[in-house]
Amino acid sequence: MRFRVSLIVLLFATAGTPTFARADVPDGDKATARQLTIDGYEALKKNDYAGAADRFKRADSLYHAPTITLGMARAQAGLGKLVSAQELYSRVVHEPLPPNASAGVTKAVEDAKRELEALSPRVPSVVINVKGTDAPRVTLDGIDVPSAALGVKRPVDAGKHIIKATATGFAPGEATVILLEGKSESITIDLKPGQDTSAVAVVPPGTPPPATPPDSTTQPLATPMPAGPTPDHVDAKGSTRKTLGFAALGVGAAGLIVGGITGGLALGKHSAILKSCPEGHCPPAQKASLQPEIDSYATMGTVSTIGFIAGGALAATGVVLMLTAPRAKVAAAAVTPIVGLGFLGAKGSF
Repeated sequence: MRFRVSLIVLLFATAGTPTFARADVPDGDKATARQLTIDGYEALKKNDYAGAADRFKRADSLYHAPTITLGMARAQAGLGKLVSAQELYSRVVHEPLPPNASAGVTKAVEDAKRELEALSPRVPSVVINVKGTDAPRVTLDGIDVPSAALGVKRPVDAGKHIIKATATGFAPGEATVILLEGKSESITIDLKPGQDTSAVAVVPPGTPPPATPPDSTTQPLATPMPAGPTPDHVDAKGSTRKTLGFAALGVGAAGLIVGGITGGLALGKHSAILKSCPEGHCPPAQKASLQPEIDSYATMGTVSTIGFIAGGALAATGVVLMLTAPRAKVAAAAVTPIVGLGFLGAKGSF
């Protein structure tokens, strides 16, 4: 009961400060915002972070005050949305205070500073790099990532995230990363030019290109075309491409197998870590003992990602090489029966 009474006094003191809200806010909206804020802090005491976030958000839409923003930050931190919580804490800390700021407002700012210092080291981050093109379109969990944010640490909430990269003329790339509190990961997506084998026209060896009609001022030049490759040359070229294709496909398959094995081991370690750190929150007393497991999980995740990316690229290259290898020219076989006096036989060419 003392907490509720103190909070009501605090909100009344804040409501008289015009710097944080419009002076023309109706008294009914102020009263509603005050009640919503009280309900929000009550929800925080019960660890009902979703309910608290809803109450504080509605209160802030009616009347802005540092005490409300502080409650919003605490609710977001309780939900595991550390990036949003960090921004809300920072808003309270950096918002200019009026000369006549009440004791409640001053305390809210001091609490925000202290809680922001404790929260910041917990916020994970990811560095996204894209190779192969200078103009990629990158999304993180379906949300566009500005090009200016590539190659630098980007704060992200703990958990599983999907990164996709696309560009004109390139096959799309994708990577999955699992972030733990206080950790930073680096992800590189290497975009490869798109392979469109359906657009390749097959022309028999030695076939001259179509004639270009002369214009009204220029007489066409008769240029002899070089002879096409011999069957032996076609056989050698096709054999080489097929050999390279089989080699690339084999190495790619090995990479995919390595990626699958290490990925399975990483998921097993991740499940074990989550049992001790629900929703990515590790108790301070267990962080030191869990650190070797966390480091091992991060290493296996990196090896798995590299195995899948490299293996997939090599396997795709092997398939393309085998499909586009020139085929050897096979001579037509002919068999002619021979009937003679006292014998029956045949002759043929192969």
